[in-house]
Amino acid sequence: MDSLFIRGLRYEACHGVEMIEQRVPQVFEISVELRGNFDQAIRNDDIAKTVNYDIVERCLDREIHASTFRLIESLASHLVTKLFEEFSPVMEIRLKLVKKPATWEGKCYQSLGFCLERQRHDTRLSLPRD
Repeated sequence: MDSLFIRGLRYEACHGVEMIEQRVPQVFEISVELRGNFDQAIRNDDIAKTVNYDIVERCLDREIHASTFRLIESLASHLVTKLFEEFSPVMEIRLKLVKKPATWEGKCYQSLGFCLERQRHDTRLSLPRD
């Protein structure tokens, strides 16, 4: 299986358990690997036959700002679900979501994060949103 990846996308967004996290933007860093069969793109040297990095980035940018999530686990699942919805050639996704810096239980950390790997047929893709 082939893979395309983007590492180190940075966004400011409001996600977290504490009320202040839901009002004051924090830095989130996303790295994503999209796995699938890219033979058509390779054979044809055609961007229309592959997953366009720019469109992936725009999807992540839109979705990280679309809703507020308390848990980064839920946010990561939401992002993966949206990527599967937009990119039919993608069969597996590995997404790493990092919150920088992060305060947790009164301590400050350089970063906290969550990694998620899902296959297209996985039924645990996302939580329902209100």
